[in-house]
Amino acid sequence: LFHLPSESVVAHLVFMAAHPTLFSERYSFSADYPGALTSALEATFPGSRALLINGAAADLRPRSADFENSGDRIQAFGFALAEKIKALPYQPLLLDGPWQNRLEKIRLPKTELRLGFFKMPGLLGNRFFPRKIYFQVIRLGQVVFFGFPGELASEIGKEIEDYALSYRLEPIIAGYSNDYLAYVVPERHYKNRDHYESQVSFYGPQMDWFVQATFRKILDGLFSSDEKSALLKPGQRQDKEGLPVLYLDGPAYHRGLEEG
Repeated sequence: LFHLPSESVVAHLVFMAAHPTLFSERYSFSADYPGALTSALEATFPGSRALLINGAAADLRPRSADFENSGDRIQAFGFALAEKIKALPYQPLLLDGPWQNRLEKIRLPKTELRLGFFKMPGLLGNRFFPRKIYFQVIRLGQVVFFGFPGELASEIGKEIEDYALSYRLEPIIAGYSNDYLAYVVPERHYKNRDHYESQVSFYGPQMDWFVQATFRKILDGLFSSDEKSALLKPGQRQDKEGLPVLYLDGPAYHRGLEEG
């Protein structure tokens, strides 16, 4: 950003993932570190506006210097983030190409509520928690946003990002979007009741796979057959030192198809 004249910057879109949990006072409101970060950026470029998109933050939280006052802790963390952002080299990103939006209401798996070792019947849990919820994918040329109404564990977010990268897109996961259905954790962590994130994951051990598959399906639907043909290159076989070597690219399904 600092390679640009300050008057040419009208807005900042900052993407990271961490719970805004530095503010510890009860019965009070705070913008926490996102407020400190965006204020610092806006002060650097007068007249600009800053927005933070919090990504797959279910198992991530900020750590700051140990201040007695939580307000000082928030300001220190927000300022440190702003300084890191200012040091990033500016690289233009083209938004040429299709601009598309898909907002789909998806039916969720049955709920599995657990109170200690007691499992609440799904029929009862389904009356308290949403049965359908919106998944959103927004494509602006090379950039794609994944709007999820809850908190994804970081490795689930990484899987979704990797799938978008295989299409040569720049992914941004926007957690806490449009609604809220609590946490989604990897299947292998779901049964660990010592973790708070697992205790408040209400849609069963397969919910991580369900979320990934839903986003993959919506993203695939944004591409025409011509675009897919241009993006998903065929595999290439080369013989090296008497051995066949196969070069594959693209999403997992396409690579498997080409290998076959």
